[in-house]
Amino acid sequence: MPKSSFTPEEFVARWSPSGGGERANYVSFLAELCDLIEVPRPDVTTAAGNGSYVFEREVREVFTDGKSTSRFIDLYRQGSFVMETKQGVEKEEKGGNKAKKPVKKKGHGVRGTAGYDTSMVKAKAQAEAYVRFLPAEEGRPPFVLVVDVGYMIEVYAEFTRTGGNYLPFPSALNNRIPLTDLLKPEVRERLRTIWLDPMSLDPSRQAAKATRDVAAKLAELGKSLEKTKGENGQPRFTPEQVSTFLMRMIFTMFAEDMNLFSDDPQKKQEPFKAALGSIKNKPAAFVPSMTELWSNMAKRRVQHLPSGSDSAFQRRAVRGRGSAAGHGGAVGDAD
Repeated sequence: MPKSSFTPEEFVARWSPSGGGERANYVSFLAELCDLIEVPRPDVTTAAGNGSYVFEREVREVFTDGKSTSRFIDLYRQGSFVMETKQGVEKEEKGGNKAKKPVKKKGHGVRGTAGYDTSMVKAKAQAEAYVRFLPAEEGRPPFVLVVDVGYMIEVYAEFTRTGGNYLPFPSALNNRIPLTDLLKPEVRERLRTIWLDPMSLDPSRQAAKATRDVAAKLAELGKSLEKTKGENGQPRFTPEQVSTFLMRMIFTMFAEDMNLFSDDPQKKQEPFKAALGSIKNKPAAFVPSMTELWSNMAKRRVQHLPSGSDSAFQRRAVRGRGSAAGHGGAVGDAD
């Protein structure tokens, strides 16, 4: 694949002035964007009008009377995305020189106005229609991209690929990628992944992988605790004590993820993560830190814990058979 002849800074500077000329600009812009994010450029479009990764991919819209007409996807990559391009213009400054100015192209609306937003919503709807027109054997792509050439990329996803709604990705607050965000390596990598491995961005897959990773680490921790010997050579902790400790760890992580430690749902509080961070290089401090946190949870000083959850922290301490004083508290009770 061609290596970009532009640095990210040069790319942004080159395309920032563009406006109002979607058909004149979009192929050049997207070809250079491909170079920038280090993915292959689209294949040559053939007379047949099909292709798995091409500009101007032809699809057929079939009407209820059996007649059909051709529609064209601006950029299509099978299994990855349907892209619809537009190009707005910047708002002209008021005042200044009253002399007659050259007529500017109006494109698809003045950026930052209600008309422009409406134009982008229509572009998304148009792209979603193209998804439905694709041959069934090609499947539905997980992403729809709406591009204002030289200004912004809007990202929408539907990972089930079964005909559901394409929703803002990764969220409604940050699915828009301004041109200047291409200066960030992580943004370029996200776009590269949309091109090359889009399903890896499916949150359900990422959550499942994270769950498997955490489960594996907890299992490893449990085995390590069960193998720990006391001064008398006997196992320091019983299997019940170990399972109780792991259960408390899991519930504490859940409570923190659900923001149950905070009185204000808008303010994230992470006492568990903070405690672990503060004792990262002080393993002896783990027991008293966890004992204090779990004691508060047992006494329901954490106001938003579900009713009954405090009982999980009220059983008597695990000091461990033959363990040194203060060693078992972390695997035992909170009070």
